[in-house]
Amino acid sequence: MARLSPRAKRWIGLLGAYFTAQSLTQLAGILAGVLVVRHLSVDEFALYTLASSVTALLAIASDLGSTSSLLHFYRGAEARGERFADYVGAVLDLRRTAFAVGSLALLVAAPWVGAARGFGRL
Repeated sequence: MARLSPRAKRWIGLLGAYFTAQSLTQLAGILAGVLVVRHLSVDEFALYTLASSVTALLAIASDLGSTSSLLHFYRGAEARGERFADYVGAVLDLRRTAFAVGSLALLVAAPWVGAARGFGRL
């Protein structure tokens, strides 16, 4: 049997920890969601579903492919001998700005839309 290099062992440990943490987090979220939903009225469940959808939309819209673009920039930065951390910082700034703008728009629009749909009377 071939021995694993220290680098391979490190990656296996990192990936194992990552996937374990992600699996446990997702499972906890599912269980918490089921427990919360069981105790909601129909109107409250509608609001819960709307809030979950908006949160997911904001998470996706704040990225817009910028995180996956880091793969492209990593290769270029390595080839030119540039600091990759600058690219990561720029992408994080872009994501924060997009999330802030989306959150602000949501905070302005959500009460108005909710009241127009009859959710202001809960």
